[in-house]
Amino acid sequence: EKFYDTVVPRSCLPPDYGGTLPDTQTLHKKCMQQIQLMEPYFKAEEEQRIAALPDKKREKAMERAFKNLDID
Repeated sequence: EKFYDTVVPRSCLPPDYGGTLPDTQTLHKKCMQQIQLMEPYFKAEEEQRIAALPDKKREKAMERAFKNLDID
């Protein structure tokens, strides 16, 4: 009990760890939804990074991006 009073309060932990937050599966789903909502930001960030590279490095970065592209 001292742990919950001094280190991490129960209100900051899921029930799997003795807390009062939603379970870890629910927290994971919410986190994944937030990341998916931020997809346009991540794509724009990647384009800016690639655009800032010199020409030769830019071409290689684009090749890597297309190799890693997942098509649903």
